[in-house]
Amino acid sequence: MLKKATAVIGLCLCACFSSAADTVIGKWIDDVGSPDFLDAQLTILKDGKKYYLDRRNGDGSSGMFRLEKQRGKNRYTKIEDGFGAEYEVTTEGLNIYDTQGFVRQAKSQM
Repeated sequence: MLKKATAVIGLCLCACFSSAADTVIGKWIDDVGSPDFLDAQLTILKDGKKYYLDRRNGDGSSGMFRLEKQRGKNRYTKIEDGFGAEYEVTTEGLNIYDTQGFVRQAKSQM
């Protein structure tokens, strides 16, 4: 009985997580410019009124980060980020900023 309950809970968690991405805002390749670190794929997702950044690094590591959309802009602030990361969707790509200003631009995949 415990195995069945665990399996059902696991399926429910997978279903909830997989439906978390109602809308893909965009996908980009982030060339970090270092042979030690491979390129990353960045995807901004919308789930109802919440936004997320899905980062998949070239080394196989990944992370899902909560974003806050700035009112009236195509700009997103990474929640609880010590570097002040912000992402701006443009026709040229995804501009990446920190507290110092512009960092680089990720290339569009869509």
